[in-house]
Amino acid sequence: MKVTHFPDVDLPANARPAVTLGNFDGVHLGHQRATDLLKQRAQALSSPSVAVTFEPHPVSVLRPEQAPKRILTPALKEELLAAQGVDLLVVIGFTEEFSRIEPEAFVDDVLVGKLRAGELVLGGNFRFGKGRAGDLDALRAMGEARQFIVHEVEASSYRGSIISSSRIRSSLSQGKISEASAMLGRP
Repeated sequence: MKVTHFPDVDLPANARPAVTLGNFDGVHLGHQRATDLLKQRAQALSSPSVAVTFEPHPVSVLRPEQAPKRILTPALKEELLAAQGVDLLVVIGFTEEFSRIEPEAFVDDVLVGKLRAGELVLGGNFRFGKGRAGDLDALRAMGEARQFIVHEVEASSYRGSIISSSRIRSSLSQGKISEASAMLGRP
């Protein structure tokens, strides 16, 4: 897997990659479900699979007092995404200035402008842009006008509740290691 820092994205000339976005802390079973679909869609497009992540975690910039403890270091996250078969990891440096980008500008400048996304693979709770104003419905509407398709990944669950990085952190803080391992899909 190649790793690059935004805006230095180098894609093959005619590529319209499949792209997923997220923090991917833990690269848990939900993230793995997304990367599985990402790889399928990339193969169907004959284009690279691209994961986009943010460093540091957006909450650590916007509300540092509420910043979550990390499950993974950035290096381990890269290693696990590579093991999932992602072709390219794009790391966007998250800043207060970046947080003020309107959803439509994010789509035009990042997803369409730099990444030339042909398809997006995202969880149903994905939010983006200033104030987290953008969602999947907004992306679908923008995709129609900009010629990309949005795929919603069904959430993964464990014992009747959705798997999330926050839930894994909670399990770890309570010493429930086997529960966290089950949601991570590995020890």
